[in-house]
Amino acid sequence: MIRRIAILTIILLLTVFSVSGETKVMLITDPHYLSAELFDRDSLYFLGVISALDGRLTQYGPELMDALREEVRHQRPDALIITGDLSFDGGKKSHEELARRLEEIAKEGTEVYVIPGNHDINTIRPVGFDPESVYTVEDVDEKEFTAIYRDLMREPEGGRGANLSYHVRVSDGLWIALADTACYQGIAYTNGIFTEDHASWLENVLKEAAEAGAKVVTASHHSLVSHSEFREKYYLMAGDDVMRDLKTAYDSPLHLSGHLHIQHIAEKDGIIDAATGAFCLYPHYYAMICLKDNGSLTYEAVPLCETHLPNGFMSLSRDWFTGTVTDKNRQSLEGTFLSPEEIESMLDFSARFHLGYFSGTIDGSEDWLSGEGYRLWEAQGGTFAEYVRTAVSEASGSSLSVRIE
Repeated sequence: MIRRIAILTIILLLTVFSVSGETKVMLITDPHYLSAELFDRDSLYFLGVISALDGRLTQYGPELMDALREEVRHQRPDALIITGDLSFDGGKKSHEELARRLEEIAKEGTEVYVIPGNHDINTIRPVGFDPESVYTVEDVDEKEFTAIYRDLMREPEGGRGANLSYHVRVSDGLWIALADTACYQGIAYTNGIFTEDHASWLENVLKEAAEAGAKVVTASHHSLVSHSEFREKYYLMAGDDVMRDLKTAYDSPLHLSGHLHIQHIAEKDGIIDAATGAFCLYPHYYAMICLKDNGSLTYEAVPLCETHLPNGFMSLSRDWFTGTVTDKNRQSLEGTFLSPEEIESMLDFSARFHLGYFSGTIDGSEDWLSGEGYRLWEAQGGTFAEYVRTAVSEASGSSLSVRIE
């Protein structure tokens, strides 16, 4: 009887702790990490400089990385990947500090992989902040970047692909091909490119994966599919058609990107580009990519869990985001003949719209073009009303999740 109970106990334990066969990959992009040694969070000068950006919460980078570590502990993914713009502006100290934090995550059992973005290598003039000024700090070249992240960038047999491209076999069924599409030869550029060297490298990966019976998800900093006519020139990689043709030929429909800072999913010719929102921006999305037992792939954008953040953090972040948007738009309305009430209506609309647009919730469920705030912007002229119209017209359902059978 005792032996029978023991056997049943072992069977139950194996059932609870057995690997389901599912593969989970966690992704963040655009953390834009700034070393804590390079700024004073209480400096009004520093806060004034970063408030002129797009709402990124640069001053709380350490807290966000602490929360990411807790999320990894909770989600227990097979791998964590970061698709570029690791640093605020390419400073060496920022890279070194971030790499140490990511290595701590890796030591707890989750493989971590990174590729650079346009803010990471040869940025020439990265800065630190004194109480009332900025000063230039040391940047990194390609060799130094590779040395700093050497434990977070797998060196494949036969060397890397174009630039710092490489692939990882997360499981027998799922490989991730990380394409380094950034342009940083001599000096960093915003644009990205998929070259003949990239194509040769990727085709070899796709062929090898097909022979092994594995699915390949590609990832890069720059977009593979246009997400908006307003965000195409500097965000869609050159050579995108070549990469899409390769992915189509080898039945690899899912691509992961960043760079846009908005959360958005776009599709062209059967290729789906899931652009995850910038990790440094409210609501601080990460993505979970899962290869299910039945062979389907899912992508889901998830905001950081508030329990992993300091009390009130999400409210603070939301207020910072809407505050930066409001301040910039208020300045643009100075000198107009609008009444204070009209200006407040326009600013309220702008704040709500940007929250929805950046968080990927402009899905057609709300009539953004019918309210007073929008009509006032339209009457004012300029590009903002056109920007809103375009974003609303391009919204096609959820930009938070997708399933590929």
